[in-house]
Amino acid sequence: MLLSYTQSTLPWPLEVSTAAGSAGKIFFAVAGTPDVLCKTIVISVPVGELDGEVYSATPIPTISINTANWSPSAPQITPGDDLGYKSGVSYAVFTLTNQVAGFVVTDPFKVTISGNVNTVTGEAGVELKELSSPVLQPAYLVRAGSFTFSKAFPVFYARNFIAASPGTPTIPATEFANGAGFMLAWESNGAYFELYQKAISRPIYQGIATTYTITGGIATDSTFILVANWGEETLCESITITVSNPDITPKTIVASGNASVGGTLSVTGNTTLSKATIADTNINGALSVNGTANLQTTNIGTNTVNANLAVNGSITANQLTVSGNTTLKDVTINGSIKMGDWVISLDPGSGPEKGNLCFLNTHTNGYAVILNNGGFECGGGLSVAGTYGYINNHSIVTEP
Repeated sequence: MLLSYTQSTLPWPLEVSTAAGSAGKIFFAVAGTPDVLCKTIVISVPVGELDGEVYSATPIPTISINTANWSPSAPQITPGDDLGYKSGVSYAVFTLTNQVAGFVVTDPFKVTISGNVNTVTGEAGVELKELSSPVLQPAYLVRAGSFTFSKAFPVFYARNFIAASPGTPTIPATEFANGAGFMLAWESNGAYFELYQKAISRPIYQGIATTYTITGGIATDSTFILVANWGEETLCESITITVSNPDITPKTIVASGNASVGGTLSVTGNTTLSKATIADTNINGALSVNGTANLQTTNIGTNTVNANLAVNGSITANQLTVSGNTTLKDVTINGSIKMGDWVISLDPGSGPEKGNLCFLNTHTNGYAVILNNGGFECGGGLSVAGTYGYINNHSIVTEP
């Protein structure tokens, strides 16, 4: 024959039937051969209950092809005497016709023949005939070949335990996104299956199917164990699935490089930050800063800062105590500031002091007012540079 054929079966070898019919598949993989022309391929499969026959005659075997380039005929049960094969043996005959213009065979394809294997072990031959010709020297001839398949008693097996996305079940995968569904599949002639998942003591699946879908996916890496049962025998297979973006609950995290949080970061214990830049943050608990912190648009409630605090943006603080040096730039004060016995206030009232910086002595209840063209410095006591004054009968009395 001019074309190249590769034979295989599922299972391998074919398993003879017991009480119930045992399904078996024969495969022919045909290679693409640009230098060969082929009009037809005829496949003859012996059917019956003898050792040299593959399938039982009932139900009649079926055929499928994984390409539209070739079209198969319905099976024709034909005596071997009429075909030039074994006398007294019937054959299920399938004719494949090439639908490609010029009868070229440039693309590979696969032929699958399915049926119930008969009950007798042995060797059975499947016959092929092709009507083919070389491209360079066109001369169509019938070229024949024979392929032998073995039949044996069933041997318990469980194999090819894989995971795949539901949309691509034939492409194995071992990693999926958090929460993404995936399917588990396996090959086995077992009668009953159990599927276990790491950290779950009971089976997540029990039944006779050879596939199972994890519809909700998983949040962390997990191992799945398949237990196949056949009478008193069991076989186990396992597979580990990883998650590309898992949920994690580590005891300790040490990051030598940058760490980024795209969502919400919730911290319930103590947190130590060295040279941290924090933007648009609400802090509702206690915040202790022992190094340098740059805070931008930050709301802080009941906090203690034990080192330098540099604020380059806006800060809203409730009961903020600063024991170290504090540098504030472009500060807007809507309330008051207390220093010892003095309360510093802007716009303390509606009188003539409004719009000026005023100092209220908490012991004397008297105002000292710094007018707009002045300034002040605060050292060991209160000293004022510039024009200042005090309140007298609702008027500001200025002094040089």
